[in-house]
Amino acid sequence: EVEALARAKRFDDARQRWAEHKAKHFSKEEGSDVLDIINSIEKGDEAELLRKRYEESKQLADLRMLVQELVSKSDYRQLANYAPAFARQTGQVSDLRMASQTLYHEGQYAELIDLLEPFPDAIEQDNEIKSLKAWSLFDLGRVMEARPLARELFAQRHHANDRELAINTAVESGDWG
Repeated sequence: EVEALARAKRFDDARQRWAEHKAKHFSKEEGSDVLDIINSIEKGDEAELLRKRYEESKQLADLRMLVQELVSKSDYRQLANYAPAFARQTGQVSDLRMASQTLYHEGQYAELIDLLEPFPDAIEQDNEIKSLKAWSLFDLGRVMEARPLARELFAQRHHANDRELAINTAVESGDWG
Protein backbone atom coordinates (compact mmCIF):
# COMPACT_ATOMS: atom_id res chain seq x y z
CA GLU A 1 0.00 0.00 0.00
CA VAL A 2 2.78 2.39 0.94
CA GLU A 3 4.69 1.60 -2.25
CA ALA A 4 1.55 1.97 -4.37
CA LEU A 5 0.91 5.40 -2.88
CA ALA A 6 4.51 6.44 -3.59
CA ARG A 7 4.25 5.21 -7.20
CA ALA A 8 1.05 7.27 -7.53
CA LYS A 9 3.15 10.30 -6.50
CA ARG A 10 1.24 10.60 -3.23
CA PHE A 11 4.37 10.83 -1.13
CA ASP A 12 2.81 12.50 1.93
CA ASP A 13 0.10 9.83 2.07
CA ALA A 14 2.74 7.11 1.64
CA ARG A 15 4.80 8.47 4.53
CA GLN A 16 1.68 8.81 6.68
CA ARG A 17 0.67 5.18 6.04
CA TRP A 18 4.27 4.10 6.63
CA ALA A 19 4.29 5.90 10.00
CA GLU A 20 0.96 4.31 10.98
CA HIS A 21 2.14 0.79 10.21
CA LYS A 22 5.89 0.75 10.80
CA ALA A 23 5.72 -0.45 14.40
CA LYS A 24 2.97 -3.02 13.80
CA HIS A 25 3.91 -4.56 10.46
CA PHE A 26 7.60 -3.92 9.84
CA SER A 27 10.78 -4.88 11.56
CA LYS A 28 13.16 -1.95 12.02
CA GLU A 29 15.10 -3.01 8.89
CA GLU A 30 11.96 -3.49 6.81
CA GLY A 31 10.61 -0.12 7.89
CA SER A 32 13.84 1.52 6.84
CA ASP A 33 13.73 -0.28 3.48
CA VAL A 34 10.18 0.90 2.82
CA LEU A 35 11.12 4.48 3.65
CA ASP A 36 14.12 4.19 1.32
CA ILE A 37 11.77 3.05 -1.45
CA ILE A 38 9.49 6.04 -0.92
CA ASN A 39 12.44 8.42 -0.98
CA SER A 40 14.03 6.84 -4.05
CA ILE A 41 10.75 6.94 -5.99
CA GLU A 42 10.31 10.59 -5.05
CA LYS A 43 13.88 11.44 -6.14
CA GLY A 44 13.59 9.39 -9.32
CA ASP A 45 16.63 7.20 -8.51
CA GLU A 46 14.91 3.94 -7.72
CA ALA A 47 17.26 2.02 -10.02
CA GLU A 48 20.22 2.96 -7.86
CA LEU A 49 18.44 1.77 -4.70
CA LEU A 50 17.50 -1.49 -6.40
CA ARG A 51 21.05 -1.93 -7.69
CA LYS A 52 22.46 -1.53 -4.17
CA ARG A 53 19.85 -3.89 -2.77
CA TYR A 54 20.70 -6.55 -5.36
CA GLU A 55 24.46 -6.15 -4.89
CA GLU A 56 23.99 -6.79 -1.17
CA SER A 57 21.48 -9.64 -1.37
CA LYS A 58 22.27 -11.37 -4.71
CA GLN A 59 18.64 -12.56 -4.63
CA LEU A 60 16.75 -13.26 -7.86
CA ALA A 61 13.75 -11.22 -6.67
CA ASP A 62 15.94 -8.14 -6.21
CA LEU A 63 17.58 -8.70 -9.59
CA ARG A 64 14.12 -9.02 -11.20
CA MET A 65 13.03 -5.68 -9.72
CA LEU A 66 16.25 -4.01 -10.86
CA VAL A 67 15.95 -5.36 -14.41
CA GLN A 68 12.30 -4.28 -14.61
CA GLU A 69 13.22 -0.78 -13.49
CA LEU A 70 16.09 -0.54 -15.98
CA VAL A 71 13.81 -1.75 -18.79
CA SER A 72 11.21 0.87 -17.87
CA LYS A 73 13.91 3.56 -17.97
CA SER A 74 15.44 2.16 -21.21
CA ASP A 75 18.82 2.23 -19.46
CA TYR A 76 20.58 -0.16 -21.85
CA ARG A 77 24.05 0.55 -20.50
CA GLN A 78 23.21 -0.74 -17.03
CA LEU A 79 20.78 -3.31 -18.37
CA ALA A 80 23.64 -4.90 -20.31
CA ASN A 81 25.27 -5.60 -16.94
CA TYR A 82 22.25 -7.14 -15.22
CA ALA A 83 19.92 -8.59 -17.87
CA PRO A 84 22.30 -11.44 -18.85
CA ALA A 85 22.68 -12.52 -15.22
CA PHE A 86 18.91 -12.44 -14.83
CA ALA A 87 18.35 -14.44 -18.04
CA ARG A 88 20.94 -17.04 -17.02
CA GLN A 89 19.18 -17.58 -13.71
CA THR A 90 15.66 -17.82 -15.09
CA GLY A 91 16.41 -19.53 -18.42
CA GLN A 92 13.13 -18.13 -19.74
CA VAL A 93 12.97 -17.43 -23.48
CA SER A 94 11.47 -13.97 -22.90
CA ASP A 95 14.29 -13.06 -20.51
CA LEU A 96 16.91 -14.41 -22.91
CA ARG A 97 15.36 -12.35 -25.72
CA MET A 98 15.41 -9.17 -23.61
CA ALA A 99 19.02 -9.76 -22.57
CA SER A 100 20.04 -10.56 -26.16
CA GLN A 101 18.37 -7.41 -27.47
CA THR A 102 20.14 -5.35 -24.82
CA LEU A 103 23.56 -6.85 -25.54
CA TYR A 104 23.10 -6.40 -29.29
CA HIS A 105 21.96 -2.80 -28.77
CA GLU A 106 25.13 -2.16 -26.79
CA GLY A 107 27.38 -3.86 -29.37
CA GLN A 108 28.39 -6.65 -26.99
CA TYR A 109 28.23 -9.39 -29.62
CA ALA A 110 30.63 -11.87 -28.02
CA GLU A 111 28.76 -11.58 -24.72
CA LEU A 112 25.50 -12.27 -26.55
CA ILE A 113 26.93 -15.43 -28.09
CA ASP A 114 28.27 -16.55 -24.69
CA LEU A 115 24.88 -15.88 -23.07
CA LEU A 116 23.03 -18.04 -25.59
CA GLU A 117 25.52 -20.94 -25.66
CA PRO A 118 23.87 -22.94 -22.84
CA PHE A 119 20.36 -22.37 -24.25
CA PRO A 120 20.16 -23.96 -27.74
CA ASP A 121 16.44 -24.66 -27.31
CA ALA A 122 15.72 -20.95 -26.83
CA ILE A 123 17.48 -20.19 -30.10
CA GLU A 124 15.33 -22.76 -31.90
CA GLN A 125 12.12 -21.56 -30.25
CA ASP A 126 12.54 -17.82 -30.86
CA ASN A 127 13.42 -16.37 -34.27
CA GLU A 128 14.27 -12.98 -32.75
CA ILE A 129 16.95 -14.61 -30.58
CA LYS A 130 18.16 -16.59 -33.59
CA SER A 131 18.38 -13.39 -35.64
CA LEU A 132 20.32 -11.56 -32.94
CA LYS A 133 22.72 -14.48 -32.67
CA ALA A 134 23.19 -14.61 -36.44
CA TRP A 135 23.83 -10.87 -36.73
CA SER A 136 26.24 -11.04 -33.78
CA LEU A 137 28.16 -13.87 -35.42
CA PHE A 138 28.32 -11.86 -38.66
CA ASP A 139 29.45 -8.70 -36.83
CA LEU A 140 32.19 -10.73 -35.14
CA GLY A 141 33.38 -11.99 -38.54
CA ARG A 142 32.13 -15.52 -37.98
CA VAL A 143 30.35 -15.53 -41.33
CA MET A 144 30.32 -19.28 -41.87
CA GLU A 145 28.49 -19.78 -38.56
CA ALA A 146 26.02 -16.98 -39.34
CA ARG A 147 25.24 -18.20 -42.87
CA PRO A 148 23.04 -21.25 -42.04
CA LEU A 149 21.11 -19.24 -39.45
CA ALA A 150 20.55 -16.44 -41.96
CA ARG A 151 19.28 -18.85 -44.60
CA GLU A 152 17.00 -20.60 -42.14
CA LEU A 153 15.54 -17.31 -40.93
CA PHE A 154 14.97 -16.02 -44.45
CA ALA A 155 13.27 -19.25 -45.48
CA GLN A 156 10.97 -19.09 -42.45
CA ARG A 157 9.90 -15.47 -42.27
CA HIS A 158 11.12 -13.41 -45.25
CA HIS A 159 11.94 -10.33 -43.13
CA ALA A 160 14.03 -7.58 -44.71
CA ASN A 161 16.73 -7.98 -42.01
CA ASP A 162 16.89 -11.71 -42.70
CA ARG A 163 17.23 -11.09 -46.43
CA GLU A 164 19.98 -8.52 -45.79
CA LEU A 165 21.86 -10.94 -43.55
CA ALA A 166 21.47 -13.78 -46.07
CA ILE A 167 22.88 -11.54 -48.80
CA ASN A 168 25.71 -10.27 -46.60
CA THR A 169 26.75 -13.76 -45.57
CA ALA A 170 26.58 -14.94 -49.21
CA VAL A 171 28.76 -12.05 -50.38
CA GLU A 172 31.28 -12.46 -47.58
CA SER A 173 31.53 -16.23 -48.03
CA GLY A 174 31.67 -16.08 -51.83
CA ASP A 175 28.57 -18.26 -52.09
CA TRP A 176 26.87 -16.40 -54.94
CA GLY A 177 24.42 -19.20 -55.65
